Amino acid sequence: MTATTATAAGPPAIECTSEGEKVSGFRTLPDGWADLIVACGVDRNKPGIYEWRIEAVGTYIGKYTHIRRPLREYARNVARRLAGQWYRKNNTNGFRRIHVELAQAVKSKQRITLTILENVAPARLNQREHHLIRARGATLNGPRPVAGATQQTDAAPLKTATD
Repeated sequence: MTATTATAAGPPAIECTSEGEKVSGFRTLPDGWADLIVACGVDRNKPGIYEWRIEAVGTYIGKYTHIRRPLREYARNVARRLAGQWYRKNNTNGFRRIHVELAQAVKSKQRITLTILENVAPARLNQREHHLIRARGATLNGPRPVAGATQQTDAAPLKTATD
């Protein structure tokens, strides 16, 4: 069940949504390629933190100032990856780990969930993102772990996306 509140500047702010909402496809991605969950109290018109969760693979925590980032830009990058296109014109092999994992999950039809976790003041976005990466044990932020490394001890350090 979804509760909405109308706003003057754009689409309704979503206060809460069930797992029934889907993320739209982009070009070659099927509609509903990922489930969308918006935590209660979150306003899509304000900056915040999101989490990608790929079944049997892991999670990624990111931040946004505009909701189009997690909703549209990831879909575009995954579609480009699947189509064998470049990440960016001047960066032909620069897909981040999350793009690679999302593309693989789409190909193998694994369940993908995008959760909009919370709103955060713009000045605190980086700090809150770093905290949630650690607190939620995000496994897809940063490079792939070194073979034989454990997540907590000798894996490569986590880094966040600035994209």
